[in-house]
Amino acid sequence: MSINYVSSDGYDLLSIIKANNLSPILSTTGTAGEAIENSGVLTIPGYDCVSYTYAGVSTPVNSLTPSPLPDIDYQANQNDLTFNYEPHAQEIPINYIYNRTDASSKNGPVPPADFNQTVATKVIGVTNGTTYTTDINTSAEPTTTAITIPTLVGYTANVTSANPLKPNFAINADGTLITPSLTVTYTANQNNVATMAYEDADGNDISKYASTPVSLNASGTTDQPIPTSGAVEIPGYTLKEIDFISAVGSPLTGTTVDNLVFSGGGATTPDKVKFVYTANAQTVNVHYLYSGGGKNGLEIQGLTPGTLTLNGVSNAATTTMTAPDAPDAGYLFLLSGTSDPSHSQLHHK
Repeated sequence: MSINYVSSDGYDLLSIIKANNLSPILSTTGTAGEAIENSGVLTIPGYDCVSYTYAGVSTPVNSLTPSPLPDIDYQANQNDLTFNYEPHAQEIPINYIYNRTDASSKNGPVPPADFNQTVATKVIGVTNGTTYTTDINTSAEPTTTAITIPTLVGYTANVTSANPLKPNFAINADGTLITPSLTVTYTANQNNVATMAYEDADGNDISKYASTPVSLNASGTTDQPIPTSGAVEIPGYTLKEIDFISAVGSPLTGTTVDNLVFSGGGATTPDKVKFVYTANAQTVNVHYLYSGGGKNGLEIQGLTPGTLTLNGVSNAATTTMTAPDAPDAGYLFLLSGTSDPSHSQLHHK
């Protein structure tokens, strides 16, 4: 008679049996009423024995206690004893990682919070199976389609339609999975752009007043620090704050240069950095001087108004005033100005 080891999925269990150097009894002779000599339930990697069938009757067995089954008595003309196996349940973890070589500041495993959604972390199937479910949808009908990969703004996954992510539940001879895990690698995009502005509190451009030239544009990799000229010195102004309008995410007001990173908006949606300055208070003293004649360079006395102090801020709108008449005959108004040394003067006629 024949003793068979078969799987419900049709997989050839003998190949695994031989690979593990097992030598079960596969044929024997039987005598009516006497126990059939057999090797009983075998521990076959990746498969679980659920029953044996003899003379048309299936009897459940405990696959956790492999042993011969001496209570199977031979019956006349019943020459097949079959041990029935089913594929063992398998799980394959899915790993999501940042590319370590793309110049981004992010490396290693992707934190769940970076996805802003629940993602599958493992696929569930059976040994040598072709269908699967995931841990976020275990009640779904098992499928053979590619696993849906979550997106990360500013990053490109190594999984594409031409290179889909599918689990492989095939096993080695010892029952371990040939592909024990799945990995999705995200590489930072390198086509991001940023603009920088130096403005006063009213939004006016003051970059031209900077002590040194400043950069107004930059490009780089997602999550890489944005290279800027920083909070440069601008004569007549004091830095108030740094504002960051991210192409992706919420704006930051009153931040620091350490928080200025390319957000992943790509080449068409720039990140915007604003260095906002407050105009300093300024004082202008107005003097009236003689020009030429015997009083050349002397300050004129007795004018109404006399010496004035004008208060304002850097680059405020021009303040104008009318010069008083000269108290002395022989002098005419010559010029006015606020750039030292061109003081308002009266010229000898």
